[in-house]
Amino acid sequence: MPDLNPEQRAREQIDAQLLACGWVVQDYSAVDFSAGRGVALREVKLKTGRCDYFLLVDRKPVGMVEAKKEGTTLSGVAEQSARYASGLPDFLAAGFTGPLPFLYESTGVETFFRDQRDPDPRSRQVFSFHRPETLADWTAEPNTLRARLKAMPTAHPLVTSGMRQCQIEAITGLETSFAESRPRALIHMATGAGKTFTACAFTYRLIKYAGARRILFLVDRSNLGKQARDEFHGYRTPDTGRLFTELYNVQHLTSPNVDDVCRVTICTIQRLYSILRGEELAEGADDLSGAELAAALGSTRTRDVAYNPAVPIEKFDFIDMIATGTDIKPLEVLIFLRDVRSRVYFEQMKGRGTRVLSTTDLQSVSGEDARSKTRFIIVDAVGVCEGDKTESRPLDRQPTVPLKALLQRVLFPAGRDEDTLTTLAARLARLDRELEPAQRQQISTASGGQTPATLAGALLRAFDPDAIAEHATGRPGAEAQEIAPAQFEAARQQLIAEACAPFDKPALRQTLETLKKETEQALDIYTPDEVLSQGFDEAAKAKAAGLVQEFRDYLVQHHTEIDALQILYSRPFKHRLTELMLKELEKKLRDQHATWTEDRLWDAFAVTAPDQVKGRTQAGRFADLVALVRFALKQQPVLAPFADSVSERFDEWLAGKAKAGTVFTPEQLVWLRLIRDHIATSLTIETDDFDFAPFSQRGGLGKVYQLFGEKLPALLEELNEVLAA
Repeated sequence: MPDLNPEQRAREQIDAQLLACGWVVQDYSAVDFSAGRGVALREVKLKTGRCDYFLLVDRKPVGMVEAKKEGTTLSGVAEQSARYASGLPDFLAAGFTGPLPFLYESTGVETFFRDQRDPDPRSRQVFSFHRPETLADWTAEPNTLRARLKAMPTAHPLVTSGMRQCQIEAITGLETSFAESRPRALIHMATGAGKTFTACAFTYRLIKYAGARRILFLVDRSNLGKQARDEFHGYRTPDTGRLFTELYNVQHLTSPNVDDVCRVTICTIQRLYSILRGEELAEGADDLSGAELAAALGSTRTRDVAYNPAVPIEKFDFIDMIATGTDIKPLEVLIFLRDVRSRVYFEQMKGRGTRVLSTTDLQSVSGEDARSKTRFIIVDAVGVCEGDKTESRPLDRQPTVPLKALLQRVLFPAGRDEDTLTTLAARLARLDRELEPAQRQQISTASGGQTPATLAGALLRAFDPDAIAEHATGRPGAEAQEIAPAQFEAARQQLIAEACAPFDKPALRQTLETLKKETEQALDIYTPDEVLSQGFDEAAKAKAAGLVQEFRDYLVQHHTEIDALQILYSRPFKHRLTELMLKELEKKLRDQHATWTEDRLWDAFAVTAPDQVKGRTQAGRFADLVALVRFALKQQPVLAPFADSVSERFDEWLAGKAKAGTVFTPEQLVWLRLIRDHIATSLTIETDDFDFAPFSQRGGLGKVYQLFGEKLPALLEELNEVLAA
């Protein structure tokens, strides 16, 4: 079988996915509608171009699929799909009103979908294509789910009788988010505020007024699912007073079989994951939290559970179970068996005892003498109530100490106190969020494979009692109180020494300091600026002249070592200058001097030779390094933005072509100017670049080949040489 190119591989994968979803895939020239209800036709010619797959259900057009090779940024293809969808031939558009509703963009690995009928249509990622029956049902509906969600707050106002103010605010905020086409929302409610009741209330509204077909209610363990089921069974709808389960079926999923008639399905994350994977769920796994399930399966099977057990949704033990996610309303006695230092956590635990319930429910567990729950009892076995409670502290406890000083301190045992090391960890974590991949690689190289995140993590673990206990005993789950004080301190000091060891390398310290200067900028937002004078003083001129001379000296000394300088020195160019070469030069300059940025160098030349320097543009700053080097080497008399010189050469090239008798059509000129602008910012253009914006939005590689034909490769080569020379 011959090797497939990326586009062919994508088509092959898309074909397979469409077939798996119930579509019959056919060539347009051999269409046979008797083969199935849903037909996906390849390469259908439309008024605005040729679409990759045209979707029909019951012979009626419903949507299309735009196929791209793997790795293509699909968000930039949406405009192309929309343009195709608006250009249906008359014979396909006959009897069809409105836009073609269902548009897909797919690489066979990643698929985006949008419904053009939505109030604010936008693409979203989906697992695969929808089945023909689903699209047929959606087409038959008078409006879309998102349109119904947009109308729901005003068309069906919330009935607030019997609801707490916090519950009203939660549902109102959620429905406002839906109405504004922001489908992802988080409701955060305090302990005892009635979160499950709130969920029942807005679930009822989603089903009745938004037409939701089925609600999936995910929980962490089976007992929470039972509580949710009981809440739905006891919930009375505010408009009719009827029980929820009299109107809609509710299923608490305890097997892989989902009941098709149920409108609410309650399921644990573990069971849902097993259903999606087509695997049997281990007996009792529903009753375990993520951490407990991972421990039961063993470390080699952590990938088989529904989420990473290293960061479980909730970590439970005896007391923690009472703190989060467990709703035991008859609870009358709360027993503390270990200390709790967090004030927020302590209040959350106590909040479990404040749950109220009806007299009937209380008597079912406490006997007929129990009239009402008016109090609960705390049994404090370890002095939790008397212990100091603290709020969370910031990691950066020494904000005025420079990074350089922190890095010096940790070289010495006396400088390795908790405040210093946690502050250093905070600075590293902050730096890690601001770094580019290439900068992060510099740190990895200097540290022997570590990143700022792993360095910070080691520093923090050195003061984590649980991590110290596990290190001292070699046993996961060990606690600090099990270990003798001397053994605990020895383990702590060993972790501190290991965490600080990487900073012994001068190369790592220097790299961290350099990157910190590049990524951080101190801003004074309080002191108002005042103009004292205009112009350059002598000190500024001298400093600029020194910077220019240093830059020129560096170019002379290193022109044989750096590929970009070798090319820029040669006249005419023996090789083509690439973006990768220019980035290497830029990095070398930054390594030599952190202030040698394009902006700083340009400003320095403007001070020393103002009559020979033109202003900079905001676009194409990276490519302006070419103009800086050429001007420094005195290869051009004026320092002007690289884009300006590209534009001038382009105009000269067009004039030369016209004299030679070559005439371009208006549409070809539009594409030539797009190619010119691309070279002005990226130095070169290759055929792969046509898969990205702005080319992809106008038809991509297929369109440019249609315009220029077999002459395209030679044309690109010529433009690369002429415009970037």
